[in-house]
Amino acid sequence: MYSEASFLWESWLKVFTSNQSEAIINNSQRKKLEDYHRLILSAFKEYHRVLKPKRWITIEFHNSQSSVWNVIQESILKAGFIIAQVSVLDKQQGSFKQVTSAGAVKSDLVISAFKPLKKFEERFLQTSGNGLETEFIEQFLSVQPIKGV
Repeated sequence: MYSEASFLWESWLKVFTSNQSEAIINNSQRKKLEDYHRLILSAFKEYHRVLKPKRWITIEFHNSQSSVWNVIQESILKAGFIIAQVSVLDKQQGSFKQVTSAGAVKSDLVISAFKPLKKFEERFLQTSGNGLETEFIEQFLSVQPIKGV
């Protein structure tokens, strides 16, 4: 609904957003969860393409439906990232849907994902990550800043 929320500004400026690639679920645009999955996966693949190996991406996302969270996490993995940490963002106050809807996700998650070296990524996919824990930790630690004693 982001492009729709900008309609007044866009009308005034006479510049309109092409919402074809807008990753949303929206009945008026006839975009369902499957469309959202395809579009968000495409976005994460592009993030993966431009991000250098051994670097991080952090995603903070709010949605009250667990099915959308599942799509986000699956898309991150399919794009080639390794999810290293998932944290809860405590905003102190939930949205209207978070507070009133049964089964709604009650917190926002912050997902930190890592782009491994290409050769590691290939082995990770072949072995489902089995036995690669030490190598992943070494890659992770190799890009951490060294703190003084």
